[in-house]
Amino acid sequence: VVYADGVYSLEEIPAEFAAQVGTTKYTNLTAAFAALKNAGNLNNVTVQLIANSKEDVEVPAGFKGTIDLGGYILRGAIGANGSTYNKVELTIQNGYIRLEGRTEMGIIGGRYCTLILNDLDLYTDCHGVILENSAICTVNGGTYVIGDKSGNRLFYLYNDSILGTMITCKATLT
Repeated sequence: VVYADGVYSLEEIPAEFAAQVGTTKYTNLTAAFAALKNAGNLNNVTVQLIANSKEDVEVPAGFKGTIDLGGYILRGAIGANGSTYNKVELTIQNGYIRLEGRTEMGIIGGRYCTLILNDLDLYTDCHGVILENSAICTVNGGTYVIGDKSGNRLFYLYNDSILGTMITCKATLT
């Protein structure tokens, strides 16, 4: 974009479609998950990011599948909140997640879930991964950075002294 005063500015223009399941494209990840939930199709599904996207995503309870970021950037948080009888099994892989300028949440949060994080580049100004109520997280590769280290943690175990949250990590943490 060139402004009247001759100054250039790079602005990210949202893509018409930012997510895909199979051959069906959606405006964003939220729309893709809503369609999957409405169709009752929550097992063995891969939701692909096909363009950079700015949104907070809530993965439906009972989802068992993958968010493949495809090398793109998700600017927002991901919630993977299952329940005692309807757990989430979620793999998030191959891309970038940014949560900047916000302090009220973690970048990835999970209750009653199994999270597998493969080759992510994660940057946040708040907590990184928040785990509650029997959540299990495995980290395979990637770089995980907290910009504001004043009280924020890469992995935050919340209110889970009895219920058995577990983390296995093989990645660069700063």
